Amino acid sequence: MLIVNKDYHDYYDGAMRYGIDKTIVYDRKTVKEIKGNFREVDDWLGAKTNNTHEIYCSRLGFCGDTYPLITVKFNDESTNIWTVEKWEEYLAEHELTSISSKYFTWSKNIAQPKVYKDYFNNPVKFNINTFFLHKCPVILSFKDGFILNPRLKNLDFQTVMGSYDTFQAIEQFISGVLGNTEKDTVEISDKDQLYKKGFDDRSFKKDPGQKKRGKKK
Repeated sequence: MLIVNKDYHDYYDGAMRYGIDKTIVYDRKTVKEIKGNFREVDDWLGAKTNNTHEIYCSRLGFCGDTYPLITVKFNDESTNIWTVEKWEEYLAEHELTSISSKYFTWSKNIAQPKVYKDYFNNPVKFNINTFFLHKCPVILSFKDGFILNPRLKNLDFQTVMGSYDTFQAIEQFISGVLGNTEKDTVEISDKDQLYKKGFDDRSFKKDPGQKKRGKKK
């Protein structure tokens, strides 16, 4: 898989060392959209707070699957949580006893843990047509909109899926589901065009030890 128009390095990029199928093109340009006609929003998305912690719920659409995410901001640090087990560990470690939002109030004393278990285990799933609409294998949805091609490393998605499996999943989803191949119209930078044709950054550089040949008289 050839990654073009990439705005960042991601944790799975190293899997390219195992070989690249240059007929499969991933246009990894990051696009952020606010509201619009995006319909992948549910009542869980958005911020929930108590006196000390900011808690944001979002969902990652990854290659046709849905991964619920809770991000907690506390003391200028962010923690990304992908499973109900990790969430319960975080609640216990930080002694969080209540969280409130527009949609529900949760208290350790009266609420059922089932609320969070449902969020992780039975999430509102991405519609497969959303991936086709945007021709994108990775979409992060939140209360105000969505991001196409977010940087997975920033979300700690490597704790969910390893680098090789992530690279392979994206490659297979693009080629087998979305159908984005070299035949599709994708704007590719000059640098990526050269790389696609087998050149790299050193292809046109002269060996420092090589002397310039003089002109024959």
